[in-house]
Formats: sequence, structure tokens, C-alpha cells
Amino acid sequence: LQFESQQLKEINEMILEKNREIEEQSRKILEKNDLLTQSLNYARRIQHSLLPDFSEIKKVLPKTAMFFQPKEIVSGDFYWMRSMDEKIIIAEVDCTGHGVPGAFMSMIGNTLLNEIVVNKKYSSPQEIFKKLNEDLLFIFLHDDFDDEAQDEGMDLTLAVIDKATNKIQIASAMQNYFVIKNDEVHVFRGDIFSIGGLISRLKKPIYTVQEFEIEKDLRIIMSSDGFIDQFGGTEKDKFGVDRFFKLINETKKLKIDEQISTINSSFNKWKGDQDQMDDVLIVGFEF
Repeated sequence: LQFESQQLKEINEMILEKNREIEEQSRKILEKNDLLTQSLNYARRIQHSLLPDFSEIKKVLPKTAMFFQPKEIVSGDFYWMRSMDEKIIIAEVDCTGHGVPGAFMSMIGNTLLNEIVVNKKYSSPQEIFKKLNEDLLFIFLHDDFDDEAQDEGMDLTLAVIDKATNKIQIASAMQNYFVIKNDEVHVFRGDIFSIGGLISRLKKPIYTVQEFEIEKDLRIIMSSDGFIDQFGGTEKDKFGVDRFFKLINETKKLKIDEQISTINSSFNKWKGDQDQMDDVLIVGFEF
């Protein structure tokens, strides 16, 4: 009995020691998670400081609304706008990945757009896309295409509003955008080439432009694929382009801010308790 008692004592001491080790490891993990969260929150502040102030966008385009819901603390989606002379250039951008990798890509994309449009004075959608593609490929130039090579790139829709000619030109790379005109919704499918990425590296990309006369109540909605790719609903399937088109059509008579707010609510209702799949960014404006 004494021997068994000693064994039990030793076993209890081992268990206590293991528990202390587990508690110490848990403490260190919590501490590291806290530091990581602090770093990500700081990164979010830096990322948000690069985005145009929404109040400034509203000064230039008063009838503008936005739904921006990152999947994580930092985002691979971002919006961008600059006003130059008689032109307003606005873009909705979806970079490869989300979270930290996507955030790094978004900062690169933001920097390149500033360089191309603000410093080098490119103002044609095709020229901006071509230069953006060249610069991004140069940054991520690989000598080989091994399995670890990443498909770094971005999908985006960009609009150039020319107040002098009263026209708007829109180009899109691997996205759909929607034009509401004369109470009808039209969907325009972007070109098959992303900006950057493996396909645009292997083939010479071609980017096309749609032009519209600016008139009262003309409305443009640009969207990343975060909403249409979201799983949810009773069948837990993707929302999809058809449902998104229907949603826009059903809400087209609302004011732009009410429409985007309804889209916001519809997304979170559709998602329900499912994990958010990707960053979501929808930019809408009208004249």
C-alpha cells in the first residue's frame, strides 16, 4: 500500500507539472496572440490612412455610397479616387488574397495607382491598366514557374469621369460591373485578364473600355467578388452573379445610399452563421 501511495503521489506530481507547463504555454500563446492583434490593428490604421477619406469622395461625387466589409482585420480590397483637372478617376480593387498578404498587395496597388495617375499623369483606363499590369509584373518577376510561385495580381474596375466631355469611361479586369440607365440594369463583364498574375505574364493582355454619356440618374455599381462568392442561404451555396443582378434590379429605385445599405443587409442575412469567405467591397455612385 505504501508503494502504491508513493506511485500515486509521483503520478499526481507529474500531472501537476504537466498542467503547469500547459498553463505556461497557454499564457505565451495568449500573449503572442495579443501582440499579433495589436500589430494587425496598427496595420489596419495604416491601411485606412491610405484610403481616400469618404467625405472627400462625397465632395467630388455627392451621390456615392459604399459597402466595405473585410474578412479579417486588414483587407486585400481597397478603393481609390483622384480628381485631376476636369477628370475624376475612381477604382474598386480586389487584390490576391485577404488578411496580411492581401493587405500588402493592396498597399502596392495603391502606391502604383498614385504613381501612374498622379505622378505620370495617365488618365485613360486602358493606359492605366496597361501600365499597372507592367509595373506589377516587374515587381513580382519570377525566373521560373514552380509550384510555390504565387499568382500575385489584382482584379479591378476603374472609371474615368470626364466633366469636359460629359462622358464616363469604364474598364474592368476580371470583374462584373453594373450600369443602371433609363431604369434598366445592364451587367458588363470585364476582360479575362487580371492586372498582374500568371495569365497576364504569359499572354499579352487586352483591356477594353465602355463609354457612356453622363446623364441624370445614371448609376454605376462596382463590386469585388466577395459577395457573389459567399456561401449562405438555406442551401449553403454561393450567392452568384444572377442573384446579385436580381438584388440590384430589385433595389434600383432606391436612393444610392439606401440601395447599398440594402445590399449590405442582404449580404449579412445571406451569410448567416457561415464564415465570411473573402473581403467584400461594393462602390456605387450616380449623377
